[in-house]
Amino acid sequence: MKLQTTFRLKEDFLLKLVLYAFSIILLLSGKVMWNYVTVAIGGHMQLWLYLGLALCGVIFFMICKNVSEKTLLVTMACTLILCMYALIVGADIKKHLVYYIIPFIFYIFIACELIRAKKMTAFLQCFSNVIVILAAFSIFFWFFGSLLNIVPGRTRMTYLWAERHNPTFTYYMLYFENPVQATIMMGREIPRNTGFCPESPGYSSHLVYALVIEALYFKNKNKWKTAILILAILSSLSTKGLFFLMEYFLLSYLFTQRKKVWWKQLLVFFGGVLILAGVIFASSFIMEEKSNTGSYSVRSDDIRAELLTWLEHPIFGIGLYDSSEIIAKFRVYRPNSGLSMGLTAFMAQGGIYMIAMYFFPPLYIFLRIKDKETRNRFIIAFVMVITDFVLSMVQNVPYFMFLIAVLYGEMVYMMPGKGPALKEYVDKLRIRH
Repeated sequence: MKLQTTFRLKEDFLLKLVLYAFSIILLLSGKVMWNYVTVAIGGHMQLWLYLGLALCGVIFFMICKNVSEKTLLVTMACTLILCMYALIVGADIKKHLVYYIIPFIFYIFIACELIRAKKMTAFLQCFSNVIVILAAFSIFFWFFGSLLNIVPGRTRMTYLWAERHNPTFTYYMLYFENPVQATIMMGREIPRNTGFCPESPGYSSHLVYALVIEALYFKNKNKWKTAILILAILSSLSTKGLFFLMEYFLLSYLFTQRKKVWWKQLLVFFGGVLILAGVIFASSFIMEEKSNTGSYSVRSDDIRAELLTWLEHPIFGIGLYDSSEIIAKFRVYRPNSGLSMGLTAFMAQGGIYMIAMYFFPPLYIFLRIKDKETRNRFIIAFVMVITDFVLSMVQNVPYFMFLIAVLYGEMVYMMPGKGPALKEYVDKLRIRH
């Protein structure tokens, strides 16, 4: 018995290590500074992506003895839907397969199996912990390094971003100070805490996802982790980050009030998405216009071009990796051809077809949740995630794709038949302090 317990502890420890490795590789597969600095480890996003998929296989063999019928069905259905989409739009099939379809299908498969094996909370804790640790480092180096300049180890490097080489200063490759991201406050130039990302809005997005995990799965029981994430968002000096915090506290207040009937909650659910997204759009534009950065006119031009393109291709869009028709409609000069607005870009590129693929699982989950507390926490998490989706180009970023995959897993195991409902799942697996 003792030997069996020891073996189980070692097995759990090894699984935790693999889940941490998968969390780190999910981050490395996205838009992080380690992929843009001009050193040996830079520029290998595809390598990180497929290392992550290999780890998906390792995780599966560690947690499962067989494949669930539900997992197979949802994986096959999503494979068919995505392949049909690529064929219909006449897209670059190889690019869609390599960068989107294969990773997305792997993510859906392993997310379903993690949920079935009751290991999803363990993974989400690992992912959140990685971001919290990096956030703690960034706060320390931002304050004592970038602001006070009393920490040794500051190294100058260059990184390629938006088709330009820019200078950056790093502390032990754990934190990057990007001078082009500095802002003016009270007549003084203040460096922003960009953490491990090229831009502070992108960094605040990572922090928000960790905050959402802490709120939804752990009810913010670890106050230190929540405090670190909030402080890191504040130090990013990002308009988007600050509005995320305002949104988080506002939603937390609204959804801890007295019980509402289901149709009123549904109204609040969608009304909250539209109103808060609109407020953030308007406020972000006003702030950027006042700062004279030109971002306001560029973003407005992006939205106009993307909506016009979507109206021409409303059902299937022009392809997830095709922006040629959008670029052809630009009226405002910009130094690069990158898009900046997530939802309208996704509408233009993926059409109603792909929008439905992303939005169906959370809507299904919302309608199936009966427990008031679980539903309220889900609404808070979803509204914050959808706000980031509206404002940022995250739809093809691996960690966001994995988030959508988790929603598919949650949906599948809430359907009639064998499998835990979200309320049971959250209650049973939530880490107790």
